[in-house]
Amino acid sequence: MAPAGSGAGCLTPGTALIMFIKWFGGHSWLALLTLVAEAVIGYPAWLNALVPHPVVWAGAAINALERRWNNPQYSFRRRRLLGCVTVVLVTGAALALGAAVEGSVFLVGYILQAATFSGGDSIASPWPGLLVLGVFVLVATTGLAQKSLFVHVRNVLIALRGGDLAIARDRVSLIVGRDTRQLDEPGVSAAALESLAESFNDGIVAPAFWLVLGGLPGLRLQGAEHRRQPHWSQRRALARIWLGCRARR
Repeated sequence: MAPAGSGAGCLTPGTALIMFIKWFGGHSWLALLTLVAEAVIGYPAWLNALVPHPVVWAGAAINALERRWNNPQYSFRRRRLLGCVTVVLVTGAALALGAAVEGSVFLVGYILQAATFSGGDSIASPWPGLLVLGVFVLVATTGLAQKSLFVHVRNVLIALRGGDLAIARDRVSLIVGRDTRQLDEPGVSAAALESLAESFNDGIVAPAFWLVLGGLPGLRLQGAEHRRQPHWSQRRALARIWLGCRARR
């Protein structure tokens, strides 16, 4: 038995650091695999038709809460409070969903691995681990938007190279938040590049960072707060809540 006060069984700073390094290293590789997978498969249109993209879920939740709570007849204080509640509910649900999915995936992998050993095999089968890896990566791809961003910007470029300014304006309107009907060719190009630069952070860098730092919970939390590609309704709805509140000051 360890002497009292020896710290046995306690989490020491050194142990915590080792755990963090293992977590960070493992999730760094998972993030890299996720980036590669998302660049290849994206979020297919047929899948989006069957199961809307997770960002749409957050946008739908915010819109529903806004319609119910962002009432001009309410006082400013009440609307501000309900706006805060909306943020907490949506981000909390995203965080809980990410934690539940990641926990479930690794729990199933552990059970399958244990079943392999119970079957009499002296060497662990790689298939449970590969299955867990595949499911984790596929789920994590829904938090990134590099392929969607690439496709949208490429479509604008194709229209410009083809000399069809009207189509280019229409396509760039899908990735910017301003009126594009009067833009000339340089204006369309600038709008596409600005969206590319901004959305590169929102849809690629930030999600990958939070995936490494927080796993699927961090990824889902970041997506609920900042993700703008491929759908824009989420941030617009959130902004309307706060702008509506401030307008009554």
